[in-house]
Amino acid sequence: MGRDVPEDGRIYPEFSYTDSVKPVPELGTDITQTVTHEHFGPAYKFVVGIDFGQMTSAAIVLRAYKAPGEGKSERLWYAVDEFTSRDKTTEWLIAEILRRYAPTDFIAIGDPHVKDGKEVDRSDYTMTRHAGINIVRASSKTISVKHRYNMVNALLNDASGKRRLFVARTANGRPACDKLSESFGHLKFAASGRVDNKRKGPEDMTHWSDAIGYALFPFEKLRGADSMSPVSANDRFMSERWFDNKGRK
Repeated sequence: MGRDVPEDGRIYPEFSYTDSVKPVPELGTDITQTVTHEHFGPAYKFVVGIDFGQMTSAAIVLRAYKAPGEGKSERLWYAVDEFTSRDKTTEWLIAEILRRYAPTDFIAIGDPHVKDGKEVDRSDYTMTRHAGINIVRASSKTISVKHRYNMVNALLNDASGKRRLFVARTANGRPACDKLSESFGHLKFAASGRVDNKRKGPEDMTHWSDAIGYALFPFEKLRGADSMSPVSANDRFMSERWFDNKGRK
């Protein structure tokens, strides 16, 4: 994996604070129901990716839009909402999601892996289904972490310069998904080439970008980035400005 690590070590170097946070397209171009119907049968207004964790769980809400002048397979994805639970139960996370979205309005897509041979992931799926939510695993097989990272980077900015994955920008100019943007902008590889995630601790920033990767995988798994380029100095400045303590909500 070492040869694929960008110069500054970012896992998602194709995320740009300038180019990846954009207002959602005009009304009439939302194709989420068409896309979900083609993949799952029922039509859903939203796709929700969930990463269940022991200390922190995260959910990212996505909508798909038609790419102007291109075929329906060349869709644009916008992350429009996010949920985070810290030291709270799966039931709490589900309840928070259902405060904003009806269970029949979205399909949830989660981590396909059962971790450490425990039953915790299975029970998370069971509790989610008991709440009336249709939740499926991102894949029936193990997903390579490198595959998922490359897929997301290719959607953020592919080799031809096309961007197909965005974080929605609110009316006040901020990202609709602060934690996802922070995860994209700050998550790095350690010197060993592994993710520097401070896993199982409060500084673990993997959950939000993992959640969106699971959500996108059934639709976009064939995509992959040819290369990973470093973030610009201007993007690093934007990162510091957007996510300092004074700028937080």
